[in-house]
Amino acid sequence: MILVSPIAQENLGGAHSDPSGRNAHLELYSGKIEEVAKQNELHFVDLFGPTLAAMEGGVSERLTIDGLQLNDKGHRVVAEELARGLGITDPWSGKMENLRQLVVEKNKQFFFRWRPINGEYVYGRRREPFGIVSYPPEMKQLDMIVAELDQSIHSEAKKLNPLP
Repeated sequence: MILVSPIAQENLGGAHSDPSGRNAHLELYSGKIEEVAKQNELHFVDLFGPTLAAMEGGVSERLTIDGLQLNDKGHRVVAEELARGLGITDPWSGKMENLRQLVVEKNKQFFFRWRPINGEYVYGRRREPFGIVSYPPEMKQLDMIVAELDQSIHSEAKKLNPLP
């Protein structure tokens, strides 16, 4: 088991509220998570400190879309910190690309299952007679695809085994 701290809240300036109070609480929270990890001999990855440093000047562009939700740049910074915390020195190497592609595909298939293109035919008024015939088998098939991709992700991750 790995415990991970939350990311910092980004200061967007202008009319947005100052996140320094929230970040003080997040720092305390992160410290407690680290204590629990040490007490239970678990691995801990600090994302709070590195994201706060990046948000306060280490990165030339924003890491979030609204102070909390990561944008593409933020996801990359967090991924690099997670990788570093797990002992992966080059997260963007070819070794990790297959795993990344499996995760991307699983996320896509899960999205199709979780949020069908036309939910009216799955859950709504039009589920009779068409949805009742075609969508239950399609949902089961998507469940199987997601489960198979999840197994593939675990198998690929075991091959890489970045933790000691």
